[in-house]
Amino acid sequence: MVLYESDRTRLEELKSFIDEHIHEKLVIAALAERYGMSTRTLQRQFLAMYREPVFNYIHRKRMQTAMNIITSRTMRISQTAYAVGYRSLPSFVKAFTKYYGHPPTYYAGFAND
Repeated sequence: MVLYESDRTRLEELKSFIDEHIHEKLVIAALAERYGMSTRTLQRQFLAMYREPVFNYIHRKRMQTAMNIITSRTMRISQTAYAVGYRSLPSFVKAFTKYYGHPPTYYAGFAND
């Protein structure tokens, strides 16, 4: 897929927006609308430029941010879940455990709450 300079610029802005708003609910359709493209175009162009589906990027970024917070011990695990966009602690723990192979408490070294 050929990406024009304007496409690349828009995708860089999109990626920065995701990084800065990782704590919010990020819906691909809303992101596409915000950046003036269809959902499918966003998905194709993001994959072409970053070699990773946008959904996977958001998930990976959330998990990496969560790991950084947990290992720095600056927040409780429940606070970390909300800080990376999860509204349910059990959903966060399940996703984190699936991603890293261990629950957040394994890395935290302190109790949840």
